[in-house]
Amino acid sequence: MNEIPSSFDDEACDKIKKRPSFVLMAGMLTGFIWFDQALQTSLKERGYEPVSRSESQVLVMAGTGLTRPSDISKALGLSRQAVNLTLKKLVERKLLKLIPDPKDGRSLLVLPSPEGWEMVKSAVDILDLSETHLSQKIGAETLHNVVEAVAKDWGQTPLFP
Repeated sequence: MNEIPSSFDDEACDKIKKRPSFVLMAGMLTGFIWFDQALQTSLKERGYEPVSRSESQVLVMAGTGLTRPSDISKALGLSRQAVNLTLKKLVERKLLKLIPDPKDGRSLLVLPSPEGWEMVKSAVDILDLSETHLSQKIGAETLHNVVEAVAKDWGQTPLFP
């Protein structure tokens, strides 16, 4: 697989698709998009205004208990500026609020607003229903194994010079 294809024809793409590393990363991205689309469309169906994918990511991370913008930034692999811009939009929409950190006056904490808390509870319900649906599609044991694998500490991002 060291030769460079002359084009991305079907044969070249088929070779790439069969590589476990590509299957894993592409599958994880596809899974993320599947969950995000289920969340987005279901929230809209429940009467909530749509949120962007970046807003959805920040809301999910805040919903896991991350309360510092810098921690959300690290978890998502986004710059602090990008997260701060997204937080600003979510605060303007009254879904989140930023309050001074009582332990560190230089920092802010991210918390759901009362309106945001209602959306978070709805989102948790939607994600639970999505997991149940996925479990029925791929099997409870397979889903359990996927959850176990992604919940493990993968360590520092490796560098392969």
